[in-house]
Amino acid sequence: MAIAGIGVLAVLILVAQVALDVHFWRVDRYTSGEPITSIIIESVEALHKPAVIEPVSKKVYLPDANLVLPPQPATMPNLLYTYTPSFDSVDAEADVTVTNAVSVGVSKLRDAEGQGLVNRDSSTLFTAVPGLQVCSRGLHVVFGTKTKYDHLLSSKTLADGRTMDVYSEKTACAYDLTPLANYLAQAQSY
Repeated sequence: MAIAGIGVLAVLILVAQVALDVHFWRVDRYTSGEPITSIIIESVEALHKPAVIEPVSKKVYLPDANLVLPPQPATMPNLLYTYTPSFDSVDAEADVTVTNAVSVGVSKLRDAEGQGLVNRDSSTLFTAVPGLQVCSRGLHVVFGTKTKYDHLLSSKTLADGRTMDVYSEKTACAYDLTPLANYLAQAQSY
């Protein structure tokens, strides 16, 4: 009987230790800067799809948006995009960015994280989040006439009859997206 009691006590101690470890892991994960930063970065990166590059012609496709672009200039980083189809009275839209723009946003977030850890002020971290978001969204390619953003960069009617407007946001990304805007102006439907 004593051996069974000791065994039960050992199991209870083990369960209590695991529960404490999980509790402290959760508290540490959500109160120290780095895990919060990692969660923010992972959530931003999970939104994107890479553009598809056709191996022979090197044309760049955004399949969800039914767009094709000429081969990317060697100086342009890889394209990333998200696509939202039209629904109710909202236009279809693709947010297009480049890997370097996201990297700049991540770098600024990590810098803010470091300053926040030094100053013991987590609000510093969150002041850098909008910069990461705007770089992550990049440019808005809108198919329709209802949705409007701050700055219209180009507009064209595609062969399939859709109107394609490329917009930037009022808040600028820390990375220059002008070459991307010029590149997107060459898009065609397929």
